[in-house]
Amino acid sequence: MVDKRLITFDVFDNIINAHIIGSKLENAVIECYYVGENMSSIYPVGNPIMSGV
Repeated sequence: MVDKRLITFDVFDNIINAHIIGSKLENAVIECYYVGENMSSIYPVGNPIMSGV
């Protein structure tokens, strides 16, 4: 059986940095999922309510 747990690797303040690190993880055959991707573009950096990607 394959272990499919989700682990938070890091929280980023913008989607560009998240995708850069995500591409490096995917090159190492590690699946990546982005949560809050759309909200980070609507509510930019520094908003304490929307904590990032």
